[in-house]
Amino acid sequence: MRVKAAVVLFILAIVIAGCGGGEKTPAREEVEKEIAQTQQAPTRASVEGKLPVPRELKLNKDTPNFLREAIERKEPFVILFYTQEDYICDKVRQELREALEDPQFAEKVNVILLDTEDSDKTSKAAEMFKVSLLPHLAVIDSQGVVMAEFRGYVDKDVIKQSLYNVLYR
Repeated sequence: MRVKAAVVLFILAIVIAGCGGGEKTPAREEVEKEIAQTQQAPTRASVEGKLPVPRELKLNKDTPNFLREAIERKEPFVILFYTQEDYICDKVRQELREALEDPQFAEKVNVILLDTEDSDKTSKAAEMFKVSLLPHLAVIDSQGVVMAEFRGYVDKDVIKQSLYNVLYR
């Protein structure tokens, strides 16, 4: 408990005091640019994130059976890599749940939730999706093409727009 309190106080001290002064560095400018982009209304660029989409999922001998079956079903699906220990992952799961409650998407999209703590089941799938940050959400159309992919937080409106694009365009 004392260690947690010390970590919280340390982080609070850094936030209050600042770290690195006010000078602009290339890394700081990049972070500020990303923050500004996430605060904008969703656009095609922000919906697609930094990952190359659309891209076809390539099945091979290492493809997990659950993922192979999802692709071979020829139905759109969403896959979410998350961890139960993370607040942002919980928020994205909640946003996904709320998006899928919309009647235009309900029962039209399959969902695969993969807790990364179960590494035996998720590691090969995580490699296929190049998961490097959690949460990681991908929207796949009925042909097995990744149409949208997100790293980190994504809200229900952006998820709904991606689902709409997959189902109705």
